[in-house]
Amino acid sequence: MNFFRKFKFEILICLIFILLTLVFTFPLVFNLRSQIYDYKGDLLETLWYAWWAKYAWQYDLSSQFVPIIAVPFGIDLSRDITKNIGLSFANYPLLMLTVLADEIFAYNFIMLLTFPLAGMAMYLLTYYFTKSRWGSFFAGLAFSFCPYHFAHASHITLANIQWMPLFVLFLFKMHNERTYLSATLCGLFFALTLLSDTYYGFFMLVLAGTFIIFKLFRRLIHKRANFVPHTGFFKNLSLIVIAVFVAVLICFPYIFPILRSYLFENGAGLSLQKYIRDISQLYIYSTKMFDYILPATNQPVFGSITQKFVGSIFYGESVQEHSLYLGLVTIFLAFFGYRFWQDRKKMQVQDVAERRRLDFSIKFFASLAAVAFLFSLSPTFLILGRHIKMPSYYVFQVLPFFRAIARFGIVVMLALCVLAGFGFKFLIERLNNPLKKTTVKYGLIFLLVFEFMNIPPFRTTDIGNVPEVYLWLKDQNEKSIVIEYPLGNDVEYIFYQRVHKKRLVNGALPKTEAYSIAEKIKDITKPGTTDILRKLDVEFVILHLDSDDYQQSERLVIMKELDNFDKKYGLVLIKEFNGTKVFKLRKD
Repeated sequence: MNFFRKFKFEILICLIFILLTLVFTFPLVFNLRSQIYDYKGDLLETLWYAWWAKYAWQYDLSSQFVPIIAVPFGIDLSRDITKNIGLSFANYPLLMLTVLADEIFAYNFIMLLTFPLAGMAMYLLTYYFTKSRWGSFFAGLAFSFCPYHFAHASHITLANIQWMPLFVLFLFKMHNERTYLSATLCGLFFALTLLSDTYYGFFMLVLAGTFIIFKLFRRLIHKRANFVPHTGFFKNLSLIVIAVFVAVLICFPYIFPILRSYLFENGAGLSLQKYIRDISQLYIYSTKMFDYILPATNQPVFGSITQKFVGSIFYGESVQEHSLYLGLVTIFLAFFGYRFWQDRKKMQVQDVAERRRLDFSIKFFASLAAVAFLFSLSPTFLILGRHIKMPSYYVFQVLPFFRAIARFGIVVMLALCVLAGFGFKFLIERLNNPLKKTTVKYGLIFLLVFEFMNIPPFRTTDIGNVPEVYLWLKDQNEKSIVIEYPLGNDVEYIFYQRVHKKRLVNGALPKTEAYSIAEKIKDITKPGTTDILRKLDVEFVILHLDSDDYQQSERLVIMKELDNFDKKYGLVLIKEFNGTKVFKLRKD
């Protein structure tokens, strides 16, 4: 009972975070096995990999090699860096829960869990500095339910924003308290951040670099006794070594097989090429003028205003990558917190060490917001006829793998949330009347929830209704090999393999022999295509003539040739399902 009495506020706000999660994603909570939040996209591939891991476990197969797609070659997941990390760690809870339940339920449960976890993580970080429960609650609310989080809820890795505040918390604790426990936890949460998503690991390296530079700069400016415990050089060095050692120890089992594959195996250089981005993509996926100040397009009242700017020079084309709205209430409180500390609050703190600690923290987060903002911008700007290079330009020269630099917006949000927590605290402390305090507290929280509100309408997609063609295919010979057209965007085909469990020619990875063959058989009407399909032992050819992936000219050519499919190509029409035709390939 003492525990509940001591932490009743924390328990209450955690329940509020859970309630808001269920409301903002409604009616997902009632359809955890048949619906997903937002849209299909890459999420279908994630669900397929979760299913495959369970399937491989059930039939005692290697989860790293998949023989049932890209037939007859299969695919080696150990040579795909993103899927390898995903299968090894980022989706590990997803895979475990899939074994116990199913992949759709598992994904929904874990995605929903990131919201209260992110809220509580930011609460802990902000409370460490402010010692204000209400200010920290506001910060947790803003961080967890910001448009960025909802926009990336369909990516299991990017949804995991909860580890970043905890890494920052123990980075500060290691700096302020100089304990080995803090160093260990700092390394642990950096590892969790990196292995959840490589972008976030990169962001935290930039944050740590900013922290070190900021600290050195402060040392040069203020040549006075520091506010942290006095420790020798070797103690400081040992703390850093422990943090790095823990991070490397945790990451090594997942990262080493990938490094070995790419650095020491034949063809490593070629396979790595597909992850090197063209710098033009940085311009597309960098922040634009209004990304941070326009509400999300899903906001039911003001979202229509933002819709008018999508694709313009003021707002990016990808709503998912450019939903970076910080919230006017968050911006106001962050600015107020910084200015009030500078102008008045600093003088009210009598303890010199505490004043220096708070001053360091507030100015660091203000600096971090500025640094993250600069990193999120386009690589270059043309000003007065001169090209001004931004940080992302130089990062690209070393790490040409990161294209969606607008994602730095979540670091901007992290920094502003801490400052907003200070601002919330300082504003409430200025009010003497209890009624005014209560009104302002709840009023600010209400305005924040309104700004970040994303319903109605509801944002769920039903994936429980299986197309008839796959239900029919499920009952066919289990050894059948199938190919589906149009080739190219094979994600949905692979996703529904969970239902019919037939081997697919679809799903080849770039830079592989299977992919080279797929390029040769892209056009079903091209001479020689069906000959190759016979060599691959294909039995069923499925044409989705209503697919948006078909260009109108391609569809017309196929429609004209349909009557000749049997005589000319040896394709016998055996079934039709609402725009989808199933052919059986004659072996003669």
